[in-house]
Amino acid sequence: MPAIKYQNIPFKMPRTDVGGGKSYYMTANNVSISHSANLTPQRVLTSGQKPEMRLAGATNTKIQATFPICNKFLNDSPSDDSFNFASGILTYLTGDVSTNLTIGSAGQVFSGCYLDSCSIQIEPFQSAIMSASFTCTIPLTGVPFVGTESYASPTGITNKFAYGHLAEISGGSVFSDSNQSVIAYSVDCKRTYSFSVSNRNASTVFLDEIYKKLTIKSTNIANFINETGIASSIAVLLKNNGGELVLPTGTIYMSPDARLMSQDLTVQGGGILGADVTIDELVL
Repeated sequence: MPAIKYQNIPFKMPRTDVGGGKSYYMTANNVSISHSANLTPQRVLTSGQKPEMRLAGATNTKIQATFPICNKFLNDSPSDDSFNFASGILTYLTGDVSTNLTIGSAGQVFSGCYLDSCSIQIEPFQSAIMSASFTCTIPLTGVPFVGTESYASPTGITNKFAYGHLAEISGGSVFSDSNQSVIAYSVDCKRTYSFSVSNRNASTVFLDEIYKKLTIKSTNIANFINETGIASSIAVLLKNNGGELVLPTGTIYMSPDARLMSQDLTVQGGGILGADVTIDELVL
């Protein structure tokens, strides 16, 4: 089998907010699949019996994708040019919902994928980058990985990417000064996977916890906190070069229930003071 180039490994997932769940190509620039059997060593207290590896659970499949956030789809259909996959991930998959991921050829679908975590990195003059990690409850087994698939090249996508220097921040002055160089936003979902007799895949998935975190890097803090932290909301709007919103208002948002939990100040000779503040919110 010849080597598979990156151009021949497209990444697709359904849009739940437009298109009736139809799968669309994502502008992914990094995709990884971690697939492993779940075996554990077993030893017995008797002579002549060799140790062996025995089944201890279901196949473990993790998928991670990284992509710049934009509001233009690779299928170049104006009817689908509303928001992007980041919107669907943050709005729908942070709940008790799974999705299907197609990587490589159209026939290779990783089904029942639940979001473990996602994060967004925002910096000046850089595309806003999202990373999303999934656990696949119905993994592919017994088939090779095939990458080749033909698909149309994107057009008109250059000016649709969100950039950090075009972002708008509201509420951040409560936490730090206005010289904010990096904003990192993340959502973690903890789940319990339940298995039943006569079923090799998870039969029920329980959403146990949703935890949001937002970190701001700047040149100073607003005020030192006490033992209770500071409660205040903060929102970030991402825009492209055309001034269009790339994510709906309220997508990157910490509610008034969020609290400033930590402040880190560092400085070294020849440099300026650097301040990192972290805001946490327990959603579920």
